[in-house]
Amino acid sequence: MADFHDLPDAERSPDAMNAERFAELVGIYGGRIERWPTTSQDAAHRYAATDEGRNLLMTAIELDVILESYVVAPPNAALVGRILAAAPHRDRPSGWTRRWIEGLGFFGVGVAGLVAGSLAVAIVQSGPSPDTDGFFEQPTTVFGDVGKMTASLEEAQ
Repeated sequence: MADFHDLPDAERSPDAMNAERFAELVGIYGGRIERWPTTSQDAAHRYAATDEGRNLLMTAIELDVILESYVVAPPNAALVGRILAAAPHRDRPSGWTRRWIEGLGFFGVGVAGLVAGSLAVAIVQSGPSPDTDGFFEQPTTVFGDVGKMTASLEEAQ
C-alpha cells in the first residue's frame, strides 16, 4: 500500500481517511480524536465507526490510560542533597558591596533623568522664532538651525 504522503492530493484531503493514515494519526495523537487536528477529525470519526478503526482506537485508548496514570515518584531527600551539594556555588557580594552597587544604579538613573530633562527644556525653550506672517520660517533650536539640516539631508538623498 502507498504511503499516505505519497498519495495524490485528492486522496490526501482531510475527507479521505484510509487505514494507514488513521493508524498514523492514532500513533501520533492517541485514542482521543478530539486531540487530533481539526481538519482530520470528521473523517476520523467516520473511519472509527469501522471495525478496524474501532480496534485501533481501543488499543490506543488502553495505552493512553496507562500513560496518563503513570506518576513520577518524588526524589528522595538524599538525592536532592547530593545534587545541591554538587551544584556550583556563586559568591554573592557582601551587604556593603551590594548596597554600593544599588546606589550606583540609582545615581545612573538620576543622571539619565537629568540629561533627558535638560534636553527637553533646551528644545522647548529655544523654539523657532516666528516671522512676520505669524508662521515659523526656520525652526531653530539650541543645537542649530533644524531647517538647514533637513534641507541638507534631502539634498543628500
